[in-house]
Amino acid sequence: MKKSALFIVLFFIGFANIHSTKSANYYFSSSSGDDANTEIQATRPETPWKSLAKLNTFFENLKPGDSVLLKRGDLFEGTLRLASSGQHQNPIVISAYGEGHSPIISGWKKISSWTAHTKTGIWSANTSRTTPLNLVTLGEGIEEKGRFPNDGFLEYNVTENGLIILQSDINLKDWESGTLVMRKNQWIIDKVTPKEYTSEGFKLEANTRYPPKSGFGLFVQDNLNTLDKEGEWYHDDDRETLYLYLSKSNPNSREIKIGMQDHLITNKAGIQHIKILDLCFSGANRNAIQLEKAFNIDISQCTIEFTGENALYAVDVPNIKIAKNKIYMAMNNGIFLRYGTPNSIVSDNDISDVHPFFGMGSSGDGNGVGIHSISDFSVISNNRLTNIGYSGIVFNGIKTIVERNHVNNFCLVKNDGGGIYTYQGSNNKPNFGRIIKENIIENGVGSISGTNMGEHISSPQVEGIYLDDNSSGISVIGNTVYKVSRNGIHIHNGRNIHLLQNLIANCLIQLSLSDDQLGNQIENIRIEENQFAAFSDKQSLVSISSNVENHASMAEFRSNIYISPEGHDLIFLTKKQKENNDFDTKYNDLEMFRVFGIKEESPSRLQLLTDDKWEKKAYDSLIELKSIKPSSFRSYGEGGEISTDKEQTILQFKKSFSAVAVDFPPISDKQSYQISFTAHTEKPQILQFILRLDGRPWTNLSQIHPLMVSPEKKEYSFQFDRTENGARALLLIYSQEATENIGIMNLQLKTFPLHNTKSQTYLYFNLTKEEILIPYSTNTLIYSENNQNSHLLKPFRSILLNKQVD
Repeated sequence: MKKSALFIVLFFIGFANIHSTKSANYYFSSSSGDDANTEIQATRPETPWKSLAKLNTFFENLKPGDSVLLKRGDLFEGTLRLASSGQHQNPIVISAYGEGHSPIISGWKKISSWTAHTKTGIWSANTSRTTPLNLVTLGEGIEEKGRFPNDGFLEYNVTENGLIILQSDINLKDWESGTLVMRKNQWIIDKVTPKEYTSEGFKLEANTRYPPKSGFGLFVQDNLNTLDKEGEWYHDDDRETLYLYLSKSNPNSREIKIGMQDHLITNKAGIQHIKILDLCFSGANRNAIQLEKAFNIDISQCTIEFTGENALYAVDVPNIKIAKNKIYMAMNNGIFLRYGTPNSIVSDNDISDVHPFFGMGSSGDGNGVGIHSISDFSVISNNRLTNIGYSGIVFNGIKTIVERNHVNNFCLVKNDGGGIYTYQGSNNKPNFGRIIKENIIENGVGSISGTNMGEHISSPQVEGIYLDDNSSGISVIGNTVYKVSRNGIHIHNGRNIHLLQNLIANCLIQLSLSDDQLGNQIENIRIEENQFAAFSDKQSLVSISSNVENHASMAEFRSNIYISPEGHDLIFLTKKQKENNDFDTKYNDLEMFRVFGIKEESPSRLQLLTDDKWEKKAYDSLIELKSIKPSSFRSYGEGGEISTDKEQTILQFKKSFSAVAVDFPPISDKQSYQISFTAHTEKPQILQFILRLDGRPWTNLSQIHPLMVSPEKKEYSFQFDRTENGARALLLIYSQEATENIGIMNLQLKTFPLHNTKSQTYLYFNLTKEEILIPYSTNTLIYSENNQNSHLLKPFRSILLNKQVD
């Protein structure tokens, strides 16, 4: 036989042998397996291997198409290391067999042999752990670290030379061995160790990215003296000792566990084409699944619970797929895809209780997020996120799609975040092809604890959809944002953005456009066919703010619907930022908004019926009435002048935002205050009313209430519902422009118990994948595109309803 013929025969024999090699299933059972079994025996479920240690030694022998099957109902302790690759059509699969609960890969370690400490209620036990501990459980839930004070923060101030001084008589040197948890701004909560203590205060390292900020707060943790509440704990890394406060039971009779394994899945660099299916990961002290430098990894139908940092962390892992998983109780982030994860798919996951505690997440940026994905060509769709400490979804990259996600209850620990958030920053890179479509975002809460914000009147900086510094190339289509503390949609120094057919309701401001020194000026914003709905007269519809005179060129509006309670017309804001970063805020109605120069074509204006009168009737018998004398009026700053004419007090404002003051009785946050008066003016003028603490340093005690006085209307009345406590209070009356004389008489104050007006307006949204038929009842008015007797509501769309009073 010729050599060429022999080569061909041998080639085909070899080729046939390759394709005749069958993939194998390898079985593992911690309850019935034996690591001494042979490889052949392990391919039969009757004679499985036992441990993850055995799997790790064998993993490099796995071939494309092989499966590793863990027995359902079993618990496997340790860390699984992925060390071999599959192929595109033949991945290596790690999954489950048998019946019952998904097999658990566990990082938990039970702690026993507890010893009573000399301090009453404190117990100690050895952990054999020399690195920071993040997880302790006494049964069902995660226990918080001990902290001082137990609730709230200690306010601090920063001197010019960087010394940090507490606004109390507490000496932090007594807590020197502990960690300080410092709230440095609205979105950063850092864990720091001071470099120097003095008799007056302490100093931090000078190179910290975010410096501390006067008026914010801190607390102490990682110190034995913080333990005084049931379940609180502290771990001494040097002594490998866990200290636990239990005054009502003996810990030796309890099942107490710590997160001993830092990770439950890791990988060898370069592995590819692996599918992880139907497993449970529980008790990782850091990241349950940590992947670096891999390709085409699929994690589906798994449960990832109780993780000390991130449930899933990946860097340099293109084509990762994360689908149909349940993620619960992650101390830092849920899904954290850092750089190098293009073409990622994150879909149909349930993610809840992420970053639930102050001081138990990581320091710096990017922490407290449900889904974090910043690379190109990613898809984030059909996820359900609930109870998130900071932002629900953070994305970036070109041609990223964020679609049909439900984000509910977010920014529970931090502020300056959003239900959906993107950020470009100073590199000012232009993006394109990014879509935020048909998401439902509700209940953006915010936390003022440890900040310099007022307890009752401040609105935490929380946004529904937040397009931050220099964001660009985004279509925002068909989304619903409901009940967010500040802005429904906020565009901050953005450009090339299209808002189409969104419904934004019951936020402090439904849409905000803001320019400042942190980025380029806003340009090429199209805002079309949206519904903006204010549910109370304390809310506004659109705010346009800038530090330069470019308000009119920021955006073009077309065919939008503007909805607010009847009688509430000053619903548009135009703000000019001053050098000290304060704002001169003008309140406008729709016509003034257009006259200002804002391009608005074919707007629609609707007014909601309210039940405010019905609510107030119940309090008539409890109202306290007080008449305020004309002598209580006085000038305040420059430009505001006062004179009298018979029974009238004449107010004149000689320049914009000048003010007069009215002496006011002490106010309480348990009361509501109604102001009524008669006014005479020759032409319409807009005034702004606010309660402020008298003297310096001044503090606002209420929110601003704008009011238009006009020749046609003589009697005026409005209400401050939310106030701070103030023993010395002023009612300030600001002008919006230099004005004609305004005559004021019969100024009266009515005080009655605080109540929340029950709005009759509400939102209905469809969270299913099918269309829903909503019938119209006789006493319900529905704002929709048709006038039929029913409405077909598409998946992940919403409709605004308003009940009529009989």
